[in-house]
Amino acid sequence: MVSLSSQSGIGESNPSLSLGKRMLNRSTNPAKPNYILPEKPILLKLRTMSERLHPKSPAFQRDTESPQSDIELYRAICRSAEFGEKRNPLADMQTLLELKRLELSPNPSLVSVDSGPIIFVPNHFGRNLAARDYYLPTTEESFISVAATTLSVANLFQIDEKVSWVLKKLPPNRLEYRKTRQTQNATISCYGYIGIEEGKSYNTMKEIVKRIKSGKHIGMFAQLKPHHELRHINPRFPQMLEIIQRGIECVQIMPVSIYIEGNIINVMLSKPVVMSKQDDALVLTERIMRIVAKGLPDNLQGAYGSPSG
Repeated sequence: MVSLSSQSGIGESNPSLSLGKRMLNRSTNPAKPNYILPEKPILLKLRTMSERLHPKSPAFQRDTESPQSDIELYRAICRSAEFGEKRNPLADMQTLLELKRLELSPNPSLVSVDSGPIIFVPNHFGRNLAARDYYLPTTEESFISVAATTLSVANLFQIDEKVSWVLKKLPPNRLEYRKTRQTQNATISCYGYIGIEEGKSYNTMKEIVKRIKSGKHIGMFAQLKPHHELRHINPRFPQMLEIIQRGIECVQIMPVSIYIEGNIINVMLSKPVVMSKQDDALVLTERIMRIVAKGLPDNLQGAYGSPSG
């Protein structure tokens, strides 16, 4: 009988069979490590996904943890902007007010609102230094006014469409620890807001008109910076209204009065003013600010608190 090992090309003299036996021994001998692991590619894939989602991805972090401070929320918004992610503005606004321990108290003075887009114009309210847990800059006070207006509108009028706020793109201050300027710029991208850049006002106004024509609501500040009392308007505001008038037959403008007492944010939503092409934008702006002043306490009405208002 001819042994199997003596056959030509078969047995230990065959390198391929010898290698097969060695691999078989490795896979069946528990005393030796097993190098053929079908699970290994799966584990590597999962580890790659984990490294991609954590700790940098804002989407992963939102599923695993919630911000414990306003600064953590600002960081998350900035990271979302870096990754090109969209965020839910209403959820972030609610979180912001909770972290700052502020409660919203909307108080509408109107009976009904006509269908169609609305331009919301709140006062640019800012608390005194003694009432804040930070000093400069006042960008965070703008966050509160935007959140108070948007949440009040969404809750009271069941407006599903988000409000597109017109915000200035601010030069970042790398020395600022709270990163509020970067956060405002990030909200423009994460929430789909309209950013105002120096020298590009035409594109900004074109986008505002486009969104109003498509039925979107707009949020705008008539004042340049936050302040405790009503200050005079930004001269560019009536100019912006004039450009809107050229592209739209008429649009509703709702004056919004905001002030904070303790931890309560008081929001007064007044009856909308209808702007048509025939209106004088400067006169209309003055009228809007007088209505805003009437919704504020006497000591906060500032430049628009005269008896003639």
